[in-house]
Amino acid sequence: MDPTFSDVSHTSKATPLLQTLQFIAPLALLLISFGFSVIIGALAVALSGFLLLIFYISWRKFTFHVSTGNEKDHELIVESGVFIRRTKSLRISRLQSVDIHRPLVARLTGFASVQVEVAGTGDSRVLLKYLSMSDAHAFRNEIVRLASDSHEIAGAPEGAPTPLWKVPNSRLIASLALTTSTYVLIAGAAFSTLVAVVNGVGGLTALLFTLVISGASVITGFTMLFNFVLTKSDKGLLISHGLISTSSYTISPIRLQALEISQPIAWRFFGWHRVSMNIAGIDSTQNSKGPRTLIPVIHESELDDLFGTLIPEWNIDLAPQWMTANPRAKWRYPLQFRFIGTHISSHVFTTRTGWLTRRVKVAPHPRIQSLRVTQGPIQKRLCIATLHCDSVPGPIRISAPGQSDNSTAELLVNELGLMHKAIGDMSTEAWITSP
Repeated sequence: MDPTFSDVSHTSKATPLLQTLQFIAPLALLLISFGFSVIIGALAVALSGFLLLIFYISWRKFTFHVSTGNEKDHELIVESGVFIRRTKSLRISRLQSVDIHRPLVARLTGFASVQVEVAGTGDSRVLLKYLSMSDAHAFRNEIVRLASDSHEIAGAPEGAPTPLWKVPNSRLIASLALTTSTYVLIAGAAFSTLVAVVNGVGGLTALLFTLVISGASVITGFTMLFNFVLTKSDKGLLISHGLISTSSYTISPIRLQALEISQPIAWRFFGWHRVSMNIAGIDSTQNSKGPRTLIPVIHESELDDLFGTLIPEWNIDLAPQWMTANPRAKWRYPLQFRFIGTHISSHVFTTRTGWLTRRVKVAPHPRIQSLRVTQGPIQKRLCIATLHCDSVPGPIRISAPGQSDNSTAELLVNELGLMHKAIGDMSTEAWITSP
């Protein structure tokens, strides 16, 4: 395949077969449910052949290439459709992410799918199913090179960056087993055991159900985050993980909109933290798509090095001079009152909340979308309010609760000034910004 991908190309010739194989499991279940017979077997073979034909015709009509007409404004052009032809052009200068996914069938056969997403409204992503692993990595490197307008990748060799943070699988499974939700399930199991002693079979059923839910939660998290590796290079931030199906994400640092450093109560003894993130460009209607975790578990001694290496321009201070909550707020937030804090630096807006799970949330001034002040009936009675810093859709919602009315108004005015001052210097389309 052309290393610059400027020639019109198809995905791998194995694509129709790989897509057909995805339906083998449902067909197997069909055979089992109806009982095997010659008729059922013939229908399954005929359906498989029909699907293979449909996927082959669709594959023949699917082409892609990178246009080279304008040196500074390359486009990824994809044409598809059997009866109705569709052409989609994505401006690479507005690149948001290039992700490599390897579902189980693709892993077993040595292939991968590549998803390219650019900034824009509507459907601004393209999924290429399937490419060989060498072509998938070459395509990702070429797209990122064009987006960053850089012909050389500094530091680690091409395609093999040195891992900076790798989460030990033993620590990962221990952290998943010690989340706050796990303790809730343990309490449910204890209650179910008590019911089993009193009620017999009904209680045993409830106990079994609770144990299955608890185990499934840990196993699901472990298979998704297995072999979690976080790396930074001139291509951006690279995240890879997965046991059965693997995913590899390439994220521009400018897509990071907010971070959350959380610590469940059971993790405090070990000094562990989880770092989550809001990423720009992820469709809010598809919350399961795209990375949400910067790193699933990390020791507190490594946090400063993590942020200083990945996003030094944020200048994150995890122990600033907190502006604590107003004394009247203890009536509204009795459990977390002592931990509530707010801090505004010249670079970021930071809040601290939580009781069982403590959370520190950080957002750079130019990446805050809007500001809101809310005041419920109880807050109004106590003369306190909450300042909300709206971010892009994601797991992180930043708010500064428990401040007096006057303090909240001062925070609002100060943050507005810092946002307007910082936003003028921020480039919205560059793939990599200089620290």
